[in-house]
Amino acid sequence: MGYSETGIEVLNVEVMRRSGDVENLVKALRHRNRYVWETAVNALGEIGEPAMGDLRAAEPLKKALRDSEENVRITAGKALDRLIAGGLEVY
Repeated sequence: MGYSETGIEVLNVEVMRRSGDVENLVKALRHRNRYVWETAVNALGEIGEPAMGDLRAAEPLKKALRDSEENVRITAGKALDRLIAGGLEVY
């Protein structure tokens, strides 16, 4: 059984999360597939130290707070909360 294109991309986001690859996670926020995008949002909120002082992570998440999809807004808000709890000043 093979992976779908989206499944492979989600796995790539997981690799980015594990390696603390903030730059490519931020790029994944522009992905055309919402599931990949939401996985990247969650990853940015979870990776801890690599993203803590990195406003590249915070700015796209702040923009996501205005998304038309409620679940995207909630996910972005939770990710921002984790970054703020880690010491990043995003406002």
